[in-house]
Amino acid sequence: NIAIRLKKDPGAAYCLRHNDLLLHPTNLSELSVALTTTCRKLKDLENNPNERKNIQEYDEEQTVDQHEELVENLFNTIWAGDIWDKSTYSQYGDLLNDNDITDDDKAVIVSATLLSIYELFDPLKTMFLFDAYLYSNPIVSQRALVGIMLL
Repeated sequence: NIAIRLKKDPGAAYCLRHNDLLLHPTNLSELSVALTTTCRKLKDLENNPNERKNIQEYDEEQTVDQHEELVENLFNTIWAGDIWDKSTYSQYGDLLNDNDITDDDKAVIVSATLLSIYELFDPLKTMFLFDAYLYSNPIVSQRALVGIMLL
């Protein structure tokens, strides 16, 4: 399915991202650690008013930029990625259950998973949506429910 689509419309956004992932594969473990670390750092910066103001603002701006880049990379990795194996499913499940990662980031993971299923159906990604539906935060669970209903 992907090979046909790549030949038929190589300039489509999905095809470009998929080809980019083939040329520059993402290490999910490294991405997970970087995202967790960045989210922790953002929380620390928000909760630490004792630091000098200019250092905090500079560091926070850099951390926010890094966070946005990581989330975008994660979104593209999920959206344009291949079918998941059990290890990948488990790694994304770990991200969903990581307390350091924000619920907004988890909602992005759910959205990317849904869009990925639309591109190429994957039973493990569908199961991931059901797992996300059971998540305690309504931002994540409602997004997963809407995705399940659309599927």
